[in-house]
Amino acid sequence: MRTLALFFAALAALTLRAHTVSLGNVVCNEGAKVAIPLLLDEAQGLASVAIEVTYDPLVLVPAGVRQGTLAERFDLAFSALEADGQTTVVCAAENNIAETGGGVLAVLDFTVRPGSEGLY
Repeated sequence: MRTLALFFAALAALTLRAHTVSLGNVVCNEGAKVAIPLLLDEAQGLASVAIEVTYDPLVLVPAGVRQGTLAERFDLAFSALEADGQTTVVCAAENNIAETGGGVLAVLDFTVRPGSEGLY
């Protein structure tokens, strides 16, 4: 009985493994076009993900969202929804991803508004 309980505890720990999502850092001048990578540290075990990115619309003008190389590598269905000050990236795989690896999930393209010097 004790072995069975340890097995289920180990299984739960594998299932609850956290994935880390981050944005690449970009420094630019006003009026510049920027491509900001949306990074995922590990895709193994992932079946779907929806990530909401909030930005300051007084500083950035969205120019689009592109599928990243990670989505191509794992054959993820990709979509993005944009609203003022918010972009939502959604990716889904047919089955949980078995292989290990992380990378760029999406690329967020923006133009930096003129007159936004010193803003972040």
